[in-house]
Amino acid sequence: MFSKTRKVGGPRATLLASSVLAIVLIALPLSTAAVLSGVVVDEAGAGVGNVDIDVIDQCTGENLFLVNDRTAADGSYAVVVPNGTHDVHYTPPSGSTLAGNAQRGVVVTGDVDLGTTVLHPGLVVSGVVVDSVGTGIAGVDLQFIDSATRERIFVSNRTTDATGAYSVRIASGTYDVQYKPAATTTFLTAERKDLVVQSDVTGLSDTLLTGLQISGTVIEDASGLPVRNVDLDAIDLCTGRKVATAHDNTDVNGAFSIYVPSGTYLITFDPPACSTLAAERRSGVVVDVDTNLGDIPLLDGVPVTGRVLDPGGQPVERARLKFYIAGGGGRQEAARDRTAIDGTFEIRVPLETYNINVEPPQGADLLLERLAGVEIIGPT
Repeated sequence: MFSKTRKVGGPRATLLASSVLAIVLIALPLSTAAVLSGVVVDEAGAGVGNVDIDVIDQCTGENLFLVNDRTAADGSYAVVVPNGTHDVHYTPPSGSTLAGNAQRGVVVTGDVDLGTTVLHPGLVVSGVVVDSVGTGIAGVDLQFIDSATRERIFVSNRTTDATGAYSVRIASGTYDVQYKPAATTTFLTAERKDLVVQSDVTGLSDTLLTGLQISGTVIEDASGLPVRNVDLDAIDLCTGRKVATAHDNTDVNGAFSIYVPSGTYLITFDPPACSTLAAERRSGVVVDVDTNLGDIPLLDGVPVTGRVLDPGGQPVERARLKFYIAGGGGRQEAARDRTAIDGTFEIRVPLETYNINVEPPQGADLLLERLAGVEIIGPT
């Protein structure tokens, strides 16, 4: 403790300032954690050092803070992460000619060895994103989607600079490219279909137009609390196609704001996989001006599980289950409604009686199966 007397304005006016320096130790609870380890190599099997490791929590959408999140000279790494389901991103060091890579849906309930991750040679894709008068747009995020598998490909350093220019590296393939504008703008997401990358591709130019806003807040029906990281999709009811949108997950306050062309839409709201809430939908949303949907309540959901097999007893991957409320109550939105590689599914829906359509994957020589009058009164 120290005191200081200071003369102010005259001999009789004094100011006594007293300050106390204290150190307070606070007990901070630490979450259950595990070690995520592995090694990153190039196609020749040589370890790649200084690769940046990012871990994204699938439940919250957060990029987790990590200690020692770069590979050693031999390509090895070990980072401590909380239990959960995560995506792991590998970004090559600056100046490298390698493309990034990712492992998705890594379930962590204890220490996990991810083994070897290979970074393949990257081909350059470069260009510029501009507005309708040709001015470059900064902060546009590029997303590459495999045209055949529809898998989103992780690409590092994929945001346009102040002039709208970008240059990324990606493995050879054919991609649909989405150009997603920054959240502070009113631009629509643009798409370039079937971009063939067999060698460096340069000189691309894509234009973003402005759109109309759809906004609102997603809440829990029971508590009224906001729901974070709910994924929104906008389906154009005229074309039946999903419209590419940017920033289409709710924020920490449950709020969302997406931009679409004028039209009539089906909007779906899919909670994250870690949630016990059921998905929701709003159909016939007419957008000819900026539109606020208000609060979107999500009901509690119960898990419906099972397995889809073909007549020979083999699992059917990517079969889709559609739930219809019995008695003409309309379609119930269902998140993660396709079967896994082993034919299994787990879908959360509200308590209700449903007619369930089990649709075979596109191209399969199988017939649709309909389960009528399935009463969901608890986990099924």
